[in-house]
Amino acid sequence: MAVLKVEIELPEKLVAALDVPESELGRQAREWVLLELFQEGKISSGKAAELLGLSKAQFLVQQIEKLGRSEEHTS
Repeated sequence: MAVLKVEIELPEKLVAALDVPESELGRQAREWVLLELFQEGKISSGKAAELLGLSKAQFLVQQIEKLGRSEEHTS
């Protein structure tokens, strides 16, 4: 599979607000993009999992856990 490397510039305040270690930003951004594509129905959960190096079950459990944490913050 061909790989395209994308570089983005973010203000330091935004990076600080993300609360993600700088060393993890690339991995986290990749996960955010894949999750968005999955949520929009542009890729399957299996494809998202594969690209993240997870099993489909691990990916789905991870998303359910994130949803649960999100719900806790809105309650």
